[in-house]
Amino acid sequence: LSGIIDMTVVLLLAIGLFMLLANGAVDIGFHNLSYKISQFSLQEKSGLFDITKDSAGNYLGVAPLTYDLTKEDDYKRFTEKINYYYFNFVEKENKSNAEFNKKYMLFDEITCKNAIFSITGIDDEITTYTLLDEVTDVSTNKKYTSSDGENYKNAIANFFIDSNKGVYNLALTDFTSCERFVSIQNRLQWIERLEVFICVAISTFAFISLPVLLNKNGETAMMHIFGICFVDSYGYKLKWRHRIIRSIVVLVLNSVSVFLFAFPLAVNAIVYLVTPSKRSIVDFASNETAIDRKTSVILEA
Repeated sequence: LSGIIDMTVVLLLAIGLFMLLANGAVDIGFHNLSYKISQFSLQEKSGLFDITKDSAGNYLGVAPLTYDLTKEDDYKRFTEKINYYYFNFVEKENKSNAEFNKKYMLFDEITCKNAIFSITGIDDEITTYTLLDEVTDVSTNKKYTSSDGENYKNAIANFFIDSNKGVYNLALTDFTSCERFVSIQNRLQWIERLEVFICVAISTFAFISLPVLLNKNGETAMMHIFGICFVDSYGYKLKWRHRIIRSIVVLVLNSVSVFLFAFPLAVNAIVYLVTPSKRSIVDFASNETAIDRKTSVILEA
């Protein structure tokens, strides 16, 4: 129980410290703010996102576009955004590339096939796009006319935002898989994982490793409260090397678990549960055994 409480406190401390790091309240020599700004800037340039900024021009939020069914001509906004993405954000030299043409023609073919609106003048801009009276809902393949009310509006919206066939989602998927965006995302994930690693290491050292070093019987604060302490495997009082090894092993075990999805901690718990002596990997590494401080006798060397 004391071990569970120790780990819970370490986790809570790590989360609190991580929040300070993520929000920029604490600077430990590196942070992901510049990469987040690069990501937001790239999303803004794509034209596929709603961007909110404060009066100073700092990014407050970036979110995918949402279709407003209350607006009769919101389809024009989506069409303009998609057209802008393919003909302005995507590198101009790629317009002759077969892969690029395939991406754009996917939008063009679906437009014509489902007859959402007629378009003319496809070049750098769509000069004219007129919504047709009869449209096909790409989600259901059913046709609706303007007299069908909400079904008609939903069919128009689904043409853009359907999770599988919506042309806006196709453009969004294309953007999030582009090399520049993926590179920034990978960098952000690496920094975030490293920040979590540092937070867990600091929290573990402060709440577990340091008390183990300072207390002559090698117990943490929670173990002291529960009346538990450590002796060596022969029942003798701990030496400095035992406490040093224990503090290091616990620190390494917790910190490395960040990169290994808590696998080392799980193995440590399993070893404790299956061994008759109820000793964990940490106990074996430091050559220690836990005892009841109130009822046990600690031998002097």
